[in-house]
Amino acid sequence: MFKIDDSMLGRKYYTMDPKTRYTIRGFALNGTLLVIGEYADDPNNVNTEHRIASHKLTEIHLVQ
Repeated sequence: MFKIDDSMLGRKYYTMDPKTRYTIRGFALNGTLLVIGEYADDPNNVNTEHRIASHKLTEIHLVQ
């Protein structure tokens, strides 16, 4: 059985550009395990829009 560690929720990660940081908000399984991440258009502006993106688990790099 497949179990996702709930402690991953809230962790930061990036994909190709280390300057774009995502926060893990959930997981989805649709043939492949996807990570659902949230990111801000402008992380320095508190009023900026936040967006949701999904990435394959193999595409992400966790930030320490």
